[in-house]
Amino acid sequence: MFSKTSWAGATIISTDSKSERKEYGEPNPDNEFYELHFVNSKRAKLGRTIAVEGDTFVYEYDFGDGWSHRLLLEDILKPEAGARYPICLEGGRACPPEDCGGPQGYLRFLAILANRDHEEYEQMRTWVGRSFRPTEFRVEKVNQRLRQVPTNVGGDNTQPKP
Repeated sequence: MFSKTSWAGATIISTDSKSERKEYGEPNPDNEFYELHFVNSKRAKLGRTIAVEGDTFVYEYDFGDGWSHRLLLEDILKPEAGARYPICLEGGRACPPEDCGGPQGYLRFLAILANRDHEEYEQMRTWVGRSFRPTEFRVEKVNQRLRQVPTNVGGDNTQPKP
């Protein structure tokens, strides 16, 4: 389910499958987007929503900052017996820190970090932490976090043995 992967709250997920377009979100009367009548993301399984190679979906969050991700289903692989899912196979660059001002703010933030003489360098470095490396991606860290995500009702993220 979308919400089980922490895609909750004011999140919009729109799909452009080969047959139709739908928008998913968490129905909540306190949410300013409630009147948009999304398909309930708590009841939608990603594997049934995006199921054909070539399908795409857009994941939007933090609307004030404008983060939007278009994802393409490139391939559907057979699950390996005993493997834990979801799993990240590869990636690039570190995740932007929370509340950095969206894509434009993140670019500004990166420019500041690249210039030790910038007047805001120390402030930004202190805010984000000395260990932050924007060009670094560690797949094992991502998978460590993914293992903490419940993905099905039984709470077991492994595939049944054949």
